[in-house]
Parts: sequence; structure tokens; C-alpha cells
Amino acid sequence: MSSRNEYLSPESRRQASAIYRALIMARDMIFSGERRSRVIKEKFEEYLKKEAPLAKIDYVEIADTKELKPLEVVEGEVLLATAVRFPEARLIDNLILNPDEGYVLNDKI
Repeated sequence: MSSRNEYLSPESRRQASAIYRALIMARDMIFSGERRSRVIKEKFEEYLKKEAPLAKIDYVEIADTKELKPLEVVEGEVLLATAVRFPEARLIDNLILNPDEGYVLNDKI
């Protein structure tokens, strides 16, 4: 558990697990063929708002891993990153993946 998670109330901690689930949902969308960043980010935000009402999303971004420039279309190796605020702490998480090559670098599943 991240040291920041220790600051969370039990309810915030329960809701914070939705961040990773939202990343996995976005990953699955990408590997299923969705390449429009806008659509992926909208679904991520919808999911998190529903599953974690205490959370306030600072950002959800899909960017290339070399220059960290936001992408309109997912291609090559990308960083899927988010920062989310709970009343007690700000949490960040990310995945690096390449749907063209079929890999995820830092997926814990």
C-alpha cells in the first residue's frame, strides 16, 4: 500500500481502488481496438465518478512516452496517467502500454 493511502479514511480507501480498475478498463478498451483518447478518457471519468464519488479527478491523460505529449489517437507506446484527489490525499497511478506490440510494462495483473 502506498504511504499516501494510509492517510485515507476507510471509505476513501475503498473508493480509491476504483482508480486502478478504471485504468484496467481503459487498457481493455485500448486492447479491444478503441484508439480515440477522448472516448477512453470520458469512459474513465464516468466510471470513476460512479465508483468513487469522494474523488475529484485532477487529470486523466494519454500521452506518448518519449515526449509526454497528449495524444488524440492511441498509437505506439503510451502512458495512461491519472491524478485523483480524495479529501485526505492526492493519488496518482499510471500504465505504460503499447497496443500495437501487445504489451503492458507496469501492469500488476
